Amino acid sequence: MAYERLGEYRLAITDFNQALRLRPDYTQAYYDRGVAHARLQEYHESVADYNDALRLRPEFPEALNNRGAAYNNVQDYDNAVTDCTEALRLRPDFVEAYVNRAAAYLGLGEYQTAIADCNEALRLAHEYAPAYLNRGSAYRRLKEPQQAIADFTQALDLSPDLPEAYSNRAAAFLQLGEYEKAITDCNEALRLRPQYGSAYYNLACTYAL
Repeated sequence: MAYERLGEYRLAITDFNQALRLRPDYTQAYYDRGVAHARLQEYHESVADYNDALRLRPEFPEALNNRGAAYNNVQDYDNAVTDCTEALRLRPDFVEAYVNRAAAYLGLGEYQTAIADCNEALRLAHEYAPAYLNRGSAYRRLKEPQQAIADFTQALDLSPDLPEAYSNRAAAFLQLGEYEKAITDCNEALRLRPQYGSAYYNLACTYAL
């Protein structure tokens, strides 16, 4: 865990491997190794570790939620919904599971359902930036840019270094024809994440109009 907390995820995985060689039924080690793989964007490996954790402890809401998030990252949205729903059955106040399920519904094009999950997350934790981010994304896809901008702005008030909020707010400004604001937000997203493809795309769209 020490390496994981320091951001040394590859070293952490090496130590989790050793722990599991010595104790193959170590549920927490599978779970923590899954977290480390996810931090390295190794989502299939992360899912495999959460599978083992859940084999040993089937009613493990954190593992279900994290596996759902990993499924989202490989665009397996149906399995993500299933996992997050089960996590919420076990832990009804699980804010992150509502937000991860909302992300899955976004991927499935079920925008109103995504908004409902974000609303529930915000009822439980009204200053949770990812819920505003996902709800704003749903509003933008429903072509309600003013509501989207309000949510992205709230997300940034709570978490100023969130490149996704800048990039998505730029896309909402584009919907309104507010091109200078869109350019400013794209540039801020790229300052925070220089290799952010969506921000480059939104910037290109702004210049093309």
